[in-house]
Amino acid sequence: MKKLYILFLLFISVTTQSIAQVGENYLTLHYSTALGLGNTHDGISKMSFRGASFEYKKFTSDQVALGFDFNWNVLYEKKSYDTYTIGTASLSGTQYRSLNVLPFMATVDYFFADNDHVIQPFVGLGVGAVYSIENVDMGLYRYNTKDWHTGFKPQIGLWYYLNETTKLSVSSEFLYAFKTSSTAKRELLTFNIGFAFTPY
Repeated sequence: MKKLYILFLLFISVTTQSIAQVGENYLTLHYSTALGLGNTHDGISKMSFRGASFEYKKFTSDQVALGFDFNWNVLYEKKSYDTYTIGTASLSGTQYRSLNVLPFMATVDYFFADNDHVIQPFVGLGVGAVYSIENVDMGLYRYNTKDWHTGFKPQIGLWYYLNETTKLSVSSEFLYAFKTSSTAKRELLTFNIGFAFTPY
């Protein structure tokens, strides 16, 4: 977890320095919900309402923005009493499953309307690293895996003008984290709502 804190502090530092540069800079804070897809859904099928994201965008033209973002979604589910097999062991009981997914992505976004419009729909793509933490608790036993993945996430969304410095931001993202030698791939569909703002 120490690596995560260091990376997050590095993101904050770079953002603070970038705001002082010439050009439009936006910080976006989202409340995020998530639904697992594929084998992520097989492990935890319930919708997650525990998530947040922080994003920085710098416009390089009227309609193109480059930046980075950091997300944190937590999926959780209590499984009914049953016999479960983990590795070579089979145990009977109630399982509690949780999965933390933390992508760190470089992003590019294309806005279909410039800053003069009230509504600005956009599409985007993020590429980078994804850190996952999976826990399965059953009685006195805990199965735990932590791993770094490479991944990407296309997204769609829109900004709605509120005032000169603030916009309502709504988006949806599909996150795909490739499997590693010891960890399965991770797939998430997220739905986000928040605010994009720029200081003057």
